[in-house]
Amino acid sequence: MNYLQVFNQPKLDLNTIYTKLTNNTKKSLPPQDMRKAYLENDYNIIIEYNLDDVIATYDLAKNYQDLVVEMADYLNAPILDILYSAAGSLVEKQFIKYYLENNLVIPNRPSEQEIIERNKYSFSGAYVKQPIAGIHKNIAVLDFRSYHISILMSYNISPETINCSCCKDIDLSLKKSVLGNYICNNKKGFVPIIVNQLLTQRIKNKDEMKTYSKNSKEYRSLYARQYAQKILLASTYGYMGFSGSRWYSKQALEMMYHLVRSKIQEVITDFENLGYTVLYGDTDSCFIQFNNLDKLMEDISKISENLPKEMYLELEEIYLSGIFVRSRDKEKAAKKKYALLDFNENLKIKGFEYVRRDWCILVKETQKEILKLILKEQDPKKAVVFIKNVISDLQEKDVPINKLIIQTFLRKSVSSYKTINPVMSAVISAKENGKKIKTGQLIEYVITENGSTISQKAKLAEFVKEKEYDSNYYINNQLLPAILPILEEFNITKDELLTNTKQKGIGDFF
Repeated sequence: MNYLQVFNQPKLDLNTIYTKLTNNTKKSLPPQDMRKAYLENDYNIIIEYNLDDVIATYDLAKNYQDLVVEMADYLNAPILDILYSAAGSLVEKQFIKYYLENNLVIPNRPSEQEIIERNKYSFSGAYVKQPIAGIHKNIAVLDFRSYHISILMSYNISPETINCSCCKDIDLSLKKSVLGNYICNNKKGFVPIIVNQLLTQRIKNKDEMKTYSKNSKEYRSLYARQYAQKILLASTYGYMGFSGSRWYSKQALEMMYHLVRSKIQEVITDFENLGYTVLYGDTDSCFIQFNNLDKLMEDISKISENLPKEMYLELEEIYLSGIFVRSRDKEKAAKKKYALLDFNENLKIKGFEYVRRDWCILVKETQKEILKLILKEQDPKKAVVFIKNVISDLQEKDVPINKLIIQTFLRKSVSSYKTINPVMSAVISAKENGKKIKTGQLIEYVITENGSTISQKAKLAEFVKEKEYDSNYYINNQLLPAILPILEEFNITKDELLTNTKQKGIGDFF
């Protein structure tokens, strides 16, 4: 479920997942307390804890069984197969189902040598328009509805429709051609047929959902069905470029990516020709500064009319203000890193430390508050006061340890690491204290005062006492790197935050 992005959680243990997904609390019984209860023959505590585990697991299963059942039913596959299938395998099951229903011969799996040859090739990425750095007001975010899917359908892209034998004798001027490859004129490809059916069914299910209460069985079933369809739609086009695919088509995916890039570029040019400032463009969406919303809606309709039949633009959301910060070299704005504030004061944050788990909670909370102050009140002075108070709390050791925990996954065994980094150091220290740690486990650690290097100072959070953290590390290596790129848009420097003085430039001496 996590892999398919049904939910997104870094920690996948029962306690964390159950609390996050159901908002219910689960009993906790640390190993030392369980051992104490056992030695004192107080078995009721252990029994109650185990029963609570069973109930929590059952609740989670009930929560997602509709989705799994709907997916299994749609693909005519056993539930166990669905539970252990990656997205590509689900798409393959969908293609096999179509071939069986239409009495077609299913391609063999590729050989090991074929997979090796396919892996030598890489596809060009999506188009990204360089953002315009700074604070901006009245931002509209536009996107193509089901962008990749609509391109598949509009251009009839499918493994068997590319350079097909039935159209090879047709005059080249009459063929649809992309990147030197022509597309079949005589028949609809099986991939566009499948995604069109999925998309139509999903829209129908979403519309029908609105007629039921959210607590009803009918609503839950329809929600699960449309979500299963969403997973399949999102995974279909990429499957054709997967090296282990039965229906691999290098040309199909090349054409897809080319059209994805070119269409968004065309739309950006259209808006610029109409006098709009396009602040940013990314894969299937663009961010536009507008003055009149009614006029914008009219222009969106005009541009959509000139797109292929199955493609159209839609207004995703409008925002009161937004910020695009500069990249590390300071010469241009960072791609895929922005924050937007809507008219209900809700923040949408992308690419900032706030959405990454390798930064502590204190940094995330502070960054979110700074962004809100900047975007809502446009007052950097309030932001400076706020950050100075946070720095002071760190220096006075008034920040609780649980807000300073840094998370990362242990990707490989300790012995395979050539250098000792903070994570490795924390793991090694924990193992020396009898802690069992597995590869793939989420590691939670704190940088303490004890040690001469940052790596030596890293300890698992459960072994760290309150106020034992290294204030300077959290100020200089966590807090300021996350906050300065925002405040630098207002010419606020690190010196101002730490010493109440502004470093002078050459121009200040003349």
